[in-house]
Amino acid sequence: MKITSLQILRGGAAWLVVYHHYMQMFYNFESESKLGHLIGWKGNVGVDIFFVLSGFVMYLCATRPYTNGWEFFIKRLFRVLPAYWFYTFILLY
Repeated sequence: MKITSLQILRGGAAWLVVYHHYMQMFYNFESESKLGHLIGWKGNVGVDIFFVLSGFVMYLCATRPYTNGWEFFIKRLFRVLPAYWFYTFILLY
């Protein structure tokens, strides 16, 4: 079961965190617009939203009647590890 609205909200929360870090690294949280200032300073709320929604989505996936814990773990492992190692190698070289 895929709940599109939750995935959209989770993606928005992730981008909120990205923008927060962008403002922190390149502009020291100083923005000329009120919206930029608000998102720059309160963007860390996106972390809380993202983790709560991700936990809920993982719970829904893990409690499907036709899957068990190991099967869920193996699927997640093969979904996450390629991207993890790809970006790790990029940072190393």
